[in-house]
Amino acid sequence: MRLIQSQSARAVIFLVTLLTCFPGCGQKQDNSDPRSAADTTSAALDSVVLIMVASDSTTVLDLTRFHHDVESRASALGAFVTAIDSIENSRRAFWVYSVNDSTPLVAADKQLVVPGDTVRWHLRFSDPTP
Repeated sequence: MRLIQSQSARAVIFLVTLLTCFPGCGQKQDNSDPRSAADTTSAALDSVVLIMVASDSTTVLDLTRFHHDVESRASALGAFVTAIDSIENSRRAFWVYSVNDSTPLVAADKQLVVPGDTVRWHLRFSDPTP
């Protein structure tokens, strides 16, 4: 497995992750709802969540392919997942994964998991109203 060793490559991955995970930052918020913004945002942004628990040491992509039908394309940073179980990325939604409730800064084919790790794939909407 090749690790990303370049500071600039890590910075680019971090920036891409920030831009894709926090699209609503800086927008005016309506505070008329008594629930907190975190409660309403997470429910509105994820319409599908797939959960898997690793039983062997493998990559996130291989674990996902074992349990689901996955389409991906190669990129300079690794495999970019374009669809899971026929649910495709679009202009408004894209797949993002987490391992043990932490979002790694590497592609799914580069992230190793060990037995007991929990992998979640979220279909994340860039617009809070899917």
